[in-house]
Amino acid sequence: MASDKPPQQFGVPHRGKKHGADSTNRVPRGNKFMFVNEQQPQQASKFLFVNEQDNKDPNYTSLATKHAWVKSRSSRLKKEKQLKALKASAIPFPGSQSLQVSKPGVSSLDFTEFTDHQRSQVNNEDDRYKPLMGQTIQAGLYQAVPHLPTNTIQSISFYCHHYRKHASHATFPLGSEVMSLYLYQEGLEQPALIETLLFLSAANHTANLKSRDASPHLIESSMQDTLRLRSRVLKSLQALLLDSSQGISEKTILTICHLACIESAQANAEGVKAHMVGLQYIINALGGLEKLEIRTLSAVYCFDIMKGLVLDTPPMFKISKKWEKWIKTNSICIAADSRLASHSELGKRFFTSSWSLDLPEELVSIIKGFQHLIPCYEQMVENERRNMLVENDYLLYLIHRLYMLPYKMTFDPFLEALCISLQVYTITRIWEWRGKPCFDSVGRIFRQKIENVSDYLFIEAPDLLFWSLFHGCLLTAGIKHFDWFFTKLKECAKILHISDLSQALPVLEGFFFKYRLIDEPSRELTNSLFPPKITLKEESAYFESGVYTV
Repeated sequence: MASDKPPQQFGVPHRGKKHGADSTNRVPRGNKFMFVNEQQPQQASKFLFVNEQDNKDPNYTSLATKHAWVKSRSSRLKKEKQLKALKASAIPFPGSQSLQVSKPGVSSLDFTEFTDHQRSQVNNEDDRYKPLMGQTIQAGLYQAVPHLPTNTIQSISFYCHHYRKHASHATFPLGSEVMSLYLYQEGLEQPALIETLLFLSAANHTANLKSRDASPHLIESSMQDTLRLRSRVLKSLQALLLDSSQGISEKTILTICHLACIESAQANAEGVKAHMVGLQYIINALGGLEKLEIRTLSAVYCFDIMKGLVLDTPPMFKISKKWEKWIKTNSICIAADSRLASHSELGKRFFTSSWSLDLPEELVSIIKGFQHLIPCYEQMVENERRNMLVENDYLLYLIHRLYMLPYKMTFDPFLEALCISLQVYTITRIWEWRGKPCFDSVGRIFRQKIENVSDYLFIEAPDLLFWSLFHGCLLTAGIKHFDWFFTKLKECAKILHISDLSQALPVLEGFFFKYRLIDEPSRELTNSLFPPKITLKEESAYFESGVYTV
């Protein structure tokens, strides 16, 4: 006997008929219901026809080429749109006025004397650039520059971060925070510049690993990345120079200057000479130094100084009048009242010693400039802020004049030793370079200059000799010539009756030195020079603690 109930379709439980034969069943699907018409049969699937001969059409290759072109063009337009949006969202790079720290009621010359409240106002103003660096630039870097190298062992993000936090200090020690932002912005339009910054970051990371005696595996991996990035940069730069529409530009100058700085640090003299020729050609094609922007001039003079480390030659570029005026107009360290009271003894021995009267007037001017600049730098190190671009230019300005002095006038061996001692101080205490291959040649030249006058200095200026040898040890730590500097330093300490750090610091600070809380190289050197003395009570406590066992 047939059932009165209609057949159940789709395996759906029958819920009874309502409103006649045309009604539908409500089938639960998640939180919704699907209505199924019980009277209509399920439609058969449609047949998919595949033309097997389509790829053999005579026009297939042409159509495929057009399709690929349209697809690549669409992708390029999309990336250009993202790049425009990225630039539109960026905070404009600060000009000369916005870099100054003057506030209502506070002279711009008294930056180092700010109260905590005033300093916090300045810091809060500078903090507005951090989101741009940390979010806008880094988040859009891969979209704007899609062809960054990806065959490195360490990630590209690691090298971007390392450049911003560490490697940028090696070229712009007083203004690395803002300058790295500027270079990233410029690199969005010229990927070769970004690749050069990554190369600089990898080279700096390798040098840091070597100076810390890291494991051979880490050093080898970092060296492989450095070589890969260097090869990539050279290819990109060569392709860029072949394009006359883009090769002759200030962005290319920025790229070459940074690449040449790396070659200088790695003691590649031939590479530096080749970059000098190309750089001179592009600058002349653009109308000379006076036609360049201030930030481009900063990179040019940074390269010009670093070139001297490996070639031992005078700077190739004269100081631009435009650049010099910019510094003298905007620098807060040039004023005589910009020094902190805590640095009142800094550099005094340069002017109170028996040999001070024989110093040339221009050298005295340079030393006084360092007297005002070093306190600003030490306070930035203490506050972990490096956002004074004008003062970074002032540093380059002073060092450029210092490097040029021996070639402008006749110097006796004493003045030559004094000049190179000042140069080594800036390398070890301001740029804070560690383990650079070029230090072998710099250490050799420094040793020769000191040896020429060591007998005279031991008698007439042992305090100056102590200061020079101390920084010679910092320069050559872990490489050739360190033993010579360290042996002479111990002899000089005996002559001055210096037996511990408390006696050494007044001598060092009387010239140029500031002992920092976080200062591993100086601490290691002073511990080697003045081994900590253990009292009888401390020794007894050590044995009683049970740590020492026979």
